[in-house]
Amino acid sequence: MSERMDKQGYQDTDANINWICKICKDLPHYANEYLRQWEKEKVKGNNNEITQRIGIIQLKYYYALLHLLDGIHKYPGCSITGYDTPEHTVNAVKKCSTPECFNNYCKTYNSFAAILKEKGSDQVSLKCDICAVLPYAIWGDLDMNTKNMHCEEFQSNKKLELDAAIAGYYLKVIGPCKQWAECPNGGQWLDFQKSCELLDEYIKTKDKAKLQISMNEWNKFSIIDNMLNTGVNISERDFQRMDIPSQVLKKKTLMYMDFGVYQAYEDKDKEVFRARLDDYSRSEKIQFVYSPTHMEEVCRMGDCLFRSKRRDNISKICGNCEVLPGKEGFLKLFTEPVDICYKRAEKYRTLNQHAEERECVAFEALDEKVCKLLGWDKKEAERHRKEFSTLASIQLFDPQNDAIGNECLNRILYNICGSPFPIEYFKDYCKEDRTFSEIRDAVCYLSLLMNALGYHRNKIEKRSKFTHEALYPTYDRRFYRTIRSGYYDLDHICYASKCNYFITCDRILSLRATEIYSYLGCKTKAIYCDKNASDPSLSIVAALREK
Repeated sequence: MSERMDKQGYQDTDANINWICKICKDLPHYANEYLRQWEKEKVKGNNNEITQRIGIIQLKYYYALLHLLDGIHKYPGCSITGYDTPEHTVNAVKKCSTPECFNNYCKTYNSFAAILKEKGSDQVSLKCDICAVLPYAIWGDLDMNTKNMHCEEFQSNKKLELDAAIAGYYLKVIGPCKQWAECPNGGQWLDFQKSCELLDEYIKTKDKAKLQISMNEWNKFSIIDNMLNTGVNISERDFQRMDIPSQVLKKKTLMYMDFGVYQAYEDKDKEVFRARLDDYSRSEKIQFVYSPTHMEEVCRMGDCLFRSKRRDNISKICGNCEVLPGKEGFLKLFTEPVDICYKRAEKYRTLNQHAEERECVAFEALDEKVCKLLGWDKKEAERHRKEFSTLASIQLFDPQNDAIGNECLNRILYNICGSPFPIEYFKDYCKEDRTFSEIRDAVCYLSLLMNALGYHRNKIEKRSKFTHEALYPTYDRRFYRTIRSGYYDLDHICYASKCNYFITCDRILSLRATEIYSYLGCKTKAIYCDKNASDPSLSIVAALREK
């Protein structure tokens, strides 16, 4: 974009756009929109420290842009060229076809200057103050465009064209950043470079599906970088594990419950369910087991009293019996106080937040990737997903049907799920001893494959228009928790593979776990407890009787 502007004097003759006039007209418009929003929030009393800091950053961003781009009025393509003298300004404005735009530009510039001067923040660094916001501004506008937000600016690409003009002029005047590697916010420069690349390509092609896939891949790599840069120091001092004699475990049926079952246990209306689990926990033949994932989910609970209650109940039911990787990486059972495991989980909290984001990103553009890879349109994709819903796991993962073949499955597995192995490699995979990381990789690949095909997937609806209920780029707020929980669900499936039973109140999770255990050759059986039933424990009773 910047090269095109340089050669054509900021005028794209193909699109018949005068970029100087566009900036002069549109930039004050969006700057004033933010100013009105900022004043509205001020009236509401949203004046906490974080809000104020973000507000100042945004104000300085628009002020810096207005200051930087004020130079376009001296460019030969502008009829106001050379307005630095009063006489010339008057004559130039008379020549301009829209002098009101130039006057509005000046007025907006002075408004921002006055506000920032009052706050003592009118001194700006053009490079840094613009770089602090511009990458996210372009990225957000691209995202809004891919999600088909119903507003004129995005349907007509009006805002994206302005972004391109601003980015081009910024790079022309300021030039590339040479200190980004030493900058504490240097990642913003990389985001800016990538956003400009995607913006330029999209303006040329108007290919929304391709744009969404490219953005998804960049988001995924960014989250992985964040995870790698999150330092967590865990040593043996953070553990208080004691081995459990194998002869003790051989006599017991091992039962692993996911987080939702403990929630049902604490329901005041589930007295029968609670009494049954209490009886089982005291039995000499049954041993309930918890894992670090339970404590990681406890860390997510908002109320401190609820967190304490949940830890106490897990400790009571499980008797502090925990499954986690031993020194060689294989899953083992230990006794360890729940509170010790909880303290480790607190150390992992930031890392887990990044992992939750990664789980959300895994859903972004998933449907688009599959359709592009296999050459399906939306109607074909929907037809195939209905066919998949009737299959059993042995038919899906190792198909004996016409719905989908191994060739297509492996293409998805390689190109989208990131597996280095074909689907056949994972057949009876866990009949041999596997480390926890090996089990988790296999479970992740199969789970993502299910998601890609819409097979036993929670109904998570994409939004088609802008809504303030939107928390994550594609999905509505009510589905965000479901997506995030998927990260912990996978770990529960993995840890439960060391036990006889995996108990869950999530029907979809029970189906997915059954399919995965069956294909991997795990001994574990999934049990679904309907928490809306008068006695959710009946399915557990039936499974134990069968055993």
